[in-house]
Amino acid sequence: RAPAEVFWPLVDAIPQRRLCQVTYKSARPGAKESIFEVLPLKILAHQGATYVLCHLLRHGTVGPLNLQRLKKLVVMKERGIPPTDFDAARWERSSFGIFAGGKPTRYRFRFDRVVAPYIRERTWHPGQELKEVPGGGVELDFTCGQSVEVTTWAASWREHVEALAPAQLRRELRSLGTW
Repeated sequence: RAPAEVFWPLVDAIPQRRLCQVTYKSARPGAKESIFEVLPLKILAHQGATYVLCHLLRHGTVGPLNLQRLKKLVVMKERGIPPTDFDAARWERSSFGIFAGGKPTRYRFRFDRVVAPYIRERTWHPGQELKEVPGGGVELDFTCGQSVEVTTWAASWREHVEALAPAQLRRELRSLGTW
């Protein structure tokens, strides 16, 4: 649902490395629109939403912007250079979902035979490893930046998943289950 007047100029700006001025409305309650400059790097989709991965010039970081929240986009004449250490594939491996960052953490989950077919049929993380376990279940192992997205995803499998690592996630899910 990203507006055409935002989407198509981005498609042109990315390979030309053109800076863009964006007017963006955060999803935070009470947030006001803000105007800032970005260097768009890549367009990606996640859970039904389209994002543009950008070098956020005011912060000097790389992060995603939801295209549905872009209210206005102006492609500028100036060109930019991506951060020297930016690697889109490495960024993707460091995230689970759309938000990257956080301390690199190894996650291990054991899924029972009821949901194992759903786990096997998808790539949940680019660096994942699957291991069959007795009884028809499967273990999923991957490393990414620590993220609440992993916690909410794991909790969504309810009684069909056991968090094996990290210990902090086991405690969080146990506390959630008790609650």
